[in-house]
Amino acid sequence: MKNILKLFTVISLLFINMVVFSQSKNMNLLGTWSDNTIPTNASGFRYNEVWGFVHKGKEYAVIASKIGTHIIDVTNDTNIHEVDRVLGKFRGNVVHRDYHSHNGYLYMVCDEGASSLQIADLSYLPDSVHVIYDSDALIIRSHNIFIDTNSNILYTAGGSNLTGGNQLSLIDISTPSNPFLLTNLGLNIPWWNSAIGYCHDIYVQNDTVYTNDGNAMHIVDLTNYSSPILLGTLSTYPDKGYNHAGYLAADNETYVMCDETHTKRVKFIDVSSPSSITVTDLEGVVGGDPSAIPHNPIVFNKFAYVSYYYDGIYIYDISDKYDVKTSAFYDTYSGPNGYGYKGCWGVYPFLPSGKILVSDIYSGLLIFEHVKPPVIQFDTNRVLVLESGVSTTVTVSLSHVYDDSVEVDVVIDTASTGIKNVDWSSSTVFPLHLKFPATSTASHSFTITTIDDTIFESTETVIFKLENVINGELNHFSSDTIFILDNEFVGLEEVKKDELLIYPNPVKKGNSITFSKHLDFELMDVNGKVIQKKSNSNMLSTDKLSKGIYFISTDNKKVKFIVN
Repeated sequence: MKNILKLFTVISLLFINMVVFSQSKNMNLLGTWSDNTIPTNASGFRYNEVWGFVHKGKEYAVIASKIGTHIIDVTNDTNIHEVDRVLGKFRGNVVHRDYHSHNGYLYMVCDEGASSLQIADLSYLPDSVHVIYDSDALIIRSHNIFIDTNSNILYTAGGSNLTGGNQLSLIDISTPSNPFLLTNLGLNIPWWNSAIGYCHDIYVQNDTVYTNDGNAMHIVDLTNYSSPILLGTLSTYPDKGYNHAGYLAADNETYVMCDETHTKRVKFIDVSSPSSITVTDLEGVVGGDPSAIPHNPIVFNKFAYVSYYYDGIYIYDISDKYDVKTSAFYDTYSGPNGYGYKGCWGVYPFLPSGKILVSDIYSGLLIFEHVKPPVIQFDTNRVLVLESGVSTTVTVSLSHVYDDSVEVDVVIDTASTGIKNVDWSSSTVFPLHLKFPATSTASHSFTITTIDDTIFESTETVIFKLENVINGELNHFSSDTIFILDNEFVGLEEVKKDELLIYPNPVKKGNSITFSKHLDFELMDVNGKVIQKKSNSNMLSTDKLSKGIYFISTDNKKVKFIVN
């Protein structure tokens, strides 16, 4: 019995680990790349940073390994392959390389050993890349690089150069084959080491640098790099750990920051006033994994993409930085969770195709698709019916399957719609709350029934709208209008399904009326006088018509309409 229980326990643990690894939400794995011939260190580490770029219409991933840099063509999901590799100057126990691309060149650094700054010309792709610069004259080691594209300046944080430690340095890359040092702030600015010191990671935009320094983050104006201005500091904040990395959103107000410490959550920060930096929200991983370690964040559009070591890739919706939502995640790490640094390292979300590049320390490159919230809409945006006592079905549907349930309210636009139960009725109670189950696109529908009466009246409209959406997005079909045409307007003959319908009717002078099909017709006044003739048209302007009753005559049939 003990052996059976022991076997059951082992099987259960294996199943738990398998379930943990397979945890995902709103993400599809499109493909992977790895090379098991690349050596690992004692802990089995093989890969680290990831980057991406587009060249001549093809999409490429850049992934770091112990031996160097690998350029992977990810354009075709069924043909993901390495096109070239750049061996690092140092190829020993490498934990971290870093990348940035700019104007057709790839910039590469390493934070271990006797390394260098490497620059590769990408113009020879898709065949190969050509290294045009490989030297330790400016950089021996660097932990993080970032290029300010407006000024052609490469910022390098951490590591070392020939003159000692590198807190933060600026390198001019206007000529990629001949970069030169502009300044080393730790050496050239007297107050730098006491006020800021070592920079672990940086984000730069328009000469303003956002630094993550282990115990604080700073915002510094480097317009004049010989005389920097410290704009703001955040050194005390909730859930504080090792201040590791951050990224600024396109609104220039929202900053996403990771503390590389177990159990710490991602910080979402308002930096609109650098002198008063404020944490607006904190978000962690689903289930509150105690071994969770947020690592590297990147922001694109309204989403923050964050790599967690043990818990994989997380995507947060930051539309409201005061109420951030988990949009998607995928656990890339197949081993058990624990303490240390294993699993997902980095993420790159900027490829035009929408593919998301993710690196895992053990498994290499993974390419994902983020399943965005589905569009929820009416299947039509307007229908013309007669008040003939028939039922009309209104359908609400989703554009695609989603891992979360989707909810929406159907309401009646009471300001514009006709009076209920005059020309139509419904057993449905509005607002109607619809819920689409997760992983389903089963549509919802309801009916309204027209009521035939003998009252001479204008066309009724019933306008439904979609509101209060949860986990979905609305497009221009978020309103559905049903025009109910009064039977008394159809003219001398009973209108059949395949005959001419016109709307709106009555029409306000100056507006146009639309026909249900193209035709040759005559416009006649109430006395039968022909006012206008048109061929193969489905529209008539009322600009030149006086208020009154008119007829559209075609094929010996007449349809009456009113201009008011």
